[in-house]
Amino acid sequence: MKPTSAFLCLLVLALASGSAFAQNPAPPVWHQPTYSDIYCAGFIADKPLESGLFVVTGEEGGLKQLYSAGDTIFLSRGAGNIVNPGGEYMLLRASTDPERQEYFKGQREMLRTLGTLYKEVGRVKVHIVHEKTATANVMNSCGEIQAGDIAIPFNQKPVPKFQSTGFDRFAPPSGKNEGMIVTGREFLNTLGTGDKVYLNIGTGKGVEVGQTYRVYRTFLPAVKDPSRMYASGYVPEYMGTERLNYKLTDLQKRALPRDVIGEIVILWVEGKSATGYITMATTEIYSGDQVEMK
Repeated sequence: MKPTSAFLCLLVLALASGSAFAQNPAPPVWHQPTYSDIYCAGFIADKPLESGLFVVTGEEGGLKQLYSAGDTIFLSRGAGNIVNPGGEYMLLRASTDPERQEYFKGQREMLRTLGTLYKEVGRVKVHIVHEKTATANVMNSCGEIQAGDIAIPFNQKPVPKFQSTGFDRFAPPSGKNEGMIVTGREFLNTLGTGDKVYLNIGTGKGVEVGQTYRVYRTFLPAVKDPSRMYASGYVPEYMGTERLNYKLTDLQKRALPRDVIGEIVILWVEGKSATGYITMATTEIYSGDQVEMK
């Protein structure tokens, strides 16, 4: 049976549409970080923070154990430590990765040397200062607040002046502030647009809030991508008569262009690390991917 004229027309249109799509891919879309992104991103501190002021319990006589925006909580210190009502505090929680398996070689040691990872869980305002405790209201929450969350004085964070300057997938190296994504918020290792990440470079390397960084991947890390068959160490060269792979020499691997796969804006900086927000990603980004200032 021969195909009908209508079918042939549809086939031609489909092929033409596919060809046009391949030649003119949709332009990347950048996302601007929100208030929540800035104040709920977390950070890695070089040294453990003072933990003497913390949440001891909350309203309903302690029957309620998890708190969020609008709830009342009680802090562990009162007069003599908190002078006047009206003070605002950021609630933090030291965070550890429940998974023992590394996503890339040396990941756990790198996290250890950078410091303590703190999750930002909320913001509170003190209403009443008692003799040994203080009553506070939860203004904002990044998740469930609980007893033991430490409180530090709230400091306004600078809002990054984010501005897209175009995207070049095969941009040459800038040679500025080179680093790596160590992990993501909640220890996520597969990341995309809107996710928060922690870098292994900080103020000591000239990192500042608002700087834009490219995320890129060279051929050698790409072939170790855990989502591909390369990770097994075996890549078939042929399937039947079709070539699937070409065995590259080390010289050829090094000569291949790197692939720019996304961009990050810096939200917060510590001495050895920085917190970034992925403003754009063309594919999945992984812990271990490299970064450089744009």
